[in-house]
Amino acid sequence: RSARVRIFLHADDFAKMIDQDFAFAIGAVIVVWAYMCFHLSSVFQASVALVQIMCSVPVTALLYKGVFQIDFFSSVHILSVYLVIGVGADDVFVLSDSWKYTGMDMPPIGGSYSNLELRKRMSIAYHRAVVTVFSTSFTTAMAFISCSVNKVMPMRTFGWFAAICIVVNYILMLL
Repeated sequence: RSARVRIFLHADDFAKMIDQDFAFAIGAVIVVWAYMCFHLSSVFQASVALVQIMCSVPVTALLYKGVFQIDFFSSVHILSVYLVIGVGADDVFVLSDSWKYTGMDMPPIGGSYSNLELRKRMSIAYHRAVVTVFSTSFTTAMAFISCSVNKVMPMRTFGWFAAICIVVNYILMLL
């Protein structure tokens, strides 16, 4: 015999929880941005990267509702913000580190890089990063798609939303 537990939340309690979660999301964005500034040694690059990462969420919402015609959206879907921030920041770090390593592999000729050498170096770094980021993004998206077999609607649709968000982030990273 199994016991059932039901929890009832008053609308005000639920609203307070959502407000607290939103504050945590803003805090997470600030912490990740600060670390990206430190890692990249550039406020500009960190800011542009974070905007690109955060653009994944509204683009995903557009695809989720407009293309895939999924109407169900709950507060659990907002948690994908945490996921895309983490995965997107990792993607930026992979590209940044790939750039640094190409500098070791291709030292400048004559003390500084020519435009042609910079383009070649960026091309190599980009191609290295794209393969690595594809592997991690693909496996992460597949893990979330596995939620689609869940019988609980919020979890099932969250899995689809998160997977789309990861794929959109990857595509935006390519641009």
